[in-house]
Amino acid sequence: GCPLYASLPTGLGIANERAYYRAPHSQAEFVLFRADSPLGVLYASARRGSSSAKDWGPIFKTDIPNDDSNIDAGLLPNGSVFLASNPLIGRAGFRQRDPITLAVSDDGSHFRTVGVAMTCEDLGVDACRPRTRTSGNGGPSYPQVVVVSAPAPRALQGVYVSATNNKEDVWVTRLASL
Repeated sequence: GCPLYASLPTGLGIANERAYYRAPHSQAEFVLFRADSPLGVLYASARRGSSSAKDWGPIFKTDIPNDDSNIDAGLLPNGSVFLASNPLIGRAGFRQRDPITLAVSDDGSHFRTVGVAMTCEDLGVDACRPRTRTSGNGGPSYPQVVVVSAPAPRALQGVYVSATNNKEDVWVTRLASL
């Protein structure tokens, strides 16, 4: 039921990578789109109380920064929405995607709480450097989140964030709390 990629406006530079979630305690649904452009922001669309792909609202630019890396969003056990992304735009010269953050929203529209989930400091600064000139961006990127909750054993419950480093290595971290 998400908007079809082919139907999106072409002038915005939206990549075919998106994250879908339902707003907590509401019938509102959201899709966040990654922009494949130097603007470094996410785009969004919303709909309420429909299951038709035709009923998605217009695409709008958010104020959520993102360094043209993939994103992930979904619900936490407490009903809040999470957004995992690379919010800092690559630096001039040595381009590095760092850090991976997890933002939290109580209503699905406004992400007011954000924390660092994974950084080059955690991984080791040398681990984040591109291995070759053609490796692209160094640092953790393309985050994905898995929420493990009951009935899993309590020792395994938590929020796990995975990301690739240099598009070669996969790193996983378990967040102690949100």
